[in-house]
Amino acid sequence: MGISAVPLSSFAWQMRRALPMSVVGHPARVARLHELAAELDGSVALAGAGLEGSGLPACIVSGRKAADQLLDVTG
Repeated sequence: MGISAVPLSSFAWQMRRALPMSVVGHPARVARLHELAAELDGSVALAGAGLEGSGLPACIVSGRKAADQLLDVTG
């Protein structure tokens, strides 16, 4: 756009009740973590808000997948 002027003002705000947003590259890092955990003979399962989503439904899915994985390993 060719804008070179200094802004007259700027501001930032925090939405206290909003869900956090992942940074660029987050899904690839999470996939790599799952790969590394799988190399541990299935004895480690990852779950939580910091992985595939921070909302309650995503946390429930994450926890159930981790539990199923550990139950498959232990029988």
